[in-house]
Amino acid sequence: MALQNSSPSELIVMDCNYKDHILDRRQLMKQHPDIVVGAIPQGKAAVKELYTYLMSDYLPKRYPTMFSLSDDGKTFRNQVMETSFPTLPPDDPIEALRTLGETIEDDVFLLHETEKGHRSVAYVCCYCSGFDPSKKLDKLLDEIHAPVPSYDKIGPSMERFFSRVKVGKNAKRVNWSVVDSPILFNCKGNHVHGDDIESVIEDEDIDISQARIRVELQTVSRLPETGALAFSFKTHLYTLKEIKAEGLGDQLADAIDGLGQGNAPGMWTYKGAIRWGKKVKDDPQTLLACQKDFGHVPVDVIETATYQASIDGFAATKTEQWPGGIDRASIPKFLADAVDIADQARGKPDAKIALSLGPYGSTMVPGQEYSGAYDEDHDDEEKLQRWWAERLSLFADARVMDRIAYVACETIPRLDEIGAVRRAVRTFTSKPLWVACVFPAEGDGFPDGSSVEQVVEAMLAQDDSKAQPWGIGINCTKLHKLEGLIAKYEEAVAKMIREGRVASWPALVLYPDGTNGEVYNTTTQIWEVPAGQEKQSVPWEQTLGRIVLETSRRQKWDTILVGGCCKASHSDIKKLLDYVRAEESSSS
Repeated sequence: MALQNSSPSELIVMDCNYKDHILDRRQLMKQHPDIVVGAIPQGKAAVKELYTYLMSDYLPKRYPTMFSLSDDGKTFRNQVMETSFPTLPPDDPIEALRTLGETIEDDVFLLHETEKGHRSVAYVCCYCSGFDPSKKLDKLLDEIHAPVPSYDKIGPSMERFFSRVKVGKNAKRVNWSVVDSPILFNCKGNHVHGDDIESVIEDEDIDISQARIRVELQTVSRLPETGALAFSFKTHLYTLKEIKAEGLGDQLADAIDGLGQGNAPGMWTYKGAIRWGKKVKDDPQTLLACQKDFGHVPVDVIETATYQASIDGFAATKTEQWPGGIDRASIPKFLADAVDIADQARGKPDAKIALSLGPYGSTMVPGQEYSGAYDEDHDDEEKLQRWWAERLSLFADARVMDRIAYVACETIPRLDEIGAVRRAVRTFTSKPLWVACVFPAEGDGFPDGSSVEQVVEAMLAQDDSKAQPWGIGINCTKLHKLEGLIAKYEEAVAKMIREGRVASWPALVLYPDGTNGEVYNTTTQIWEVPAGQEKQSVPWEQTLGRIVLETSRRQKWDTILVGGCCKASHSDIKKLLDYVRAEESSSS
């Protein structure tokens, strides 16, 4: 279930779409009154308790600029919508639920625990996705979730968890799906059930511009008086362009692939990925639009969307055209297309293209680039060198390499893979190479346990059998660690120069995570600030810009190439560029 603890302050979430959503919800309650609101007699007391708590207490205190109470406390005022309601709940639970439906954006189901399990006793659900909420009323959890693949495996644990929820000890999780339109109210079309499978068009030609990632932030809480369980969820919609601009395209592709794996493979069909999976992952126009946003910043270097490209990855990609997977001979066309897209996305004629290549771990499922925990067949330098050489051979086509200015081997988590990369590139191309390593843990430890000095030596030590990197770097690493890592990089390079093991300073390539302290939670699939850690008060671009300027003033590195990794959007890069230019101008 991928549950997390949640504070009461997160029970109801507001955002900038509040007014539009409330107007929409009012209309839906008029058009579909018997679908979006419902209650049975056993739910009346719980509805009244929820109404009283939200209208008299929670909302006015949690959002005082949006909601307030009259002096006598008898009237609730919605200052955004310019409406008022009594704080005393109406006797009719349906009327109470409708009032809640036009006051909060969250949808809510109320459940009572019975001898047979938890039963739905009331709800307001304007933003249903692939189900009719009226058909869930007065049903037990296992009846509600009957269409969900492998629910029998998690149903008992869900019942036990719901029974253990205590007052004030809320829990949350994230649920996601891909839908083919921005319409929030959809009782039918988002799920594929067993009876529908024969009529479903596999890899359907859906309109990608209309497709959305639908994310539900779900919260479970306990009402103190009735003991009813409130299951609420706030729905968010994101375009594919927004997801990719946030640097989450690879994670989305992994998540889509994951629907067909694990202990509930039926999720691939149930969530509709049979229809949209390939189109969402592979749509070239979405990728081009996303990369053009970066090109228009403008950037000096743009990377290809080839980070996870591998022979095994293509072989595992089964489509109507390639039911047995994409064969080795067909792969170069896809890679040439990726370079074409990067070429078209350049915002200025002299912008250069870097061939993006992640480590072996980036091609594993699940990805292991942060851990370096590889399988036995890829667990030493010789084995990794063979894998990298075979992988690089996919890019031998002149249509690819003639337009490549740099080979970027990035997010490398192991010393032996650094050596393997350099050996493989040495026999493949003379194009400038940069090697960027990842430092995901707290402190400055490398995933395989090596020191920063050992990492730098592995990247730069002269060896005729290995390519000598044009640049070395750090990517996919938390911003607050960058200064300390750069200092250790500089100490190691200076030592190698003093000892005559390196002739001169290489370029420095920096593209840390584009966050302000948030960390990607692989369980909940959202970026969040870890418990006990505060969000950075200084904007990302200013912190990174200051680090780059201070590093540049030391005049050590031949060149400094700077950008952003996960969650760094094109607007972040634009702000970074503007900040650095402004600071350089003011100091000149």
